[in-house]
Amino acid sequence: MSCQAAPRHAAFLAAAVLLAMSAACAAPPLSVTAATVLYEEREPAGAPISPVPYDKRETYETSETGVGGGSAAAGLRGLVAAAVERLSLADEVAAAKFGTASPITDPEREWRLLDDVAERSAAIGLDPRTGVRFFQAQIEAGKTVQRRLHARWLADPASRPRERPDLATELRPRLDALTPRVLRLLRQAEPVRRSSIGCRAHLAAARAEVEARTRPDALHRDALTVALTPVCEMPVA
Repeated sequence: MSCQAAPRHAAFLAAAVLLAMSAACAAPPLSVTAATVLYEEREPAGAPISPVPYDKRETYETSETGVGGGSAAAGLRGLVAAAVERLSLADEVAAAKFGTASPITDPEREWRLLDDVAERSAAIGLDPRTGVRFFQAQIEAGKTVQRRLHARWLADPASRPRERPDLATELRPRLDALTPRVLRLLRQAEPVRRSSIGCRAHLAAARAEVEARTRPDALHRDALTVALTPVCEMPVA
């Protein structure tokens, strides 16, 4: 990098961080209903939870393996969008489990998922530790949403969901279908993740961009922070 380019590069990183900070501070919290969703097109209070149609979900995946097809920054934006999409499904998982014997924490399923993630990661050239650590964060973020929604519904019976999605046949297949896409996006984003400072700046900008479109409420912003925490801290091959 030339001496003349360095100031411009530093200015870009600073601007990206400031953009993310201002977006986080300026975005007003959204009211949360039983149909807590991450998107601006919200259901009325007490309405059954309905998934966001796939044609309204934006993805940034531009190559099958994440190598040579799309930019690393696009992979990072796609990764944030996929984490948001997964958290939207956590609302429906919470509704499926609420008032049943199904626990929020399911160690057996979590271990099966992480074993599958490790195998899939190795198959696409992604460090299995990276895939596993990222999905551990997604699991914890999802449980954060479930716990807080259950607490809200217990305190306010009128806000409880009116329908119960089927966990085994409806929700888990949709969650599982996200797994390979998330891993490819992690692989695609590796060039950005190599620099911790650059990664954080790009991640902040990507998060601000995705949140400006999806308008998450305070609960889901908190959960998204949990989900994205390891992105710039994971090993890169």
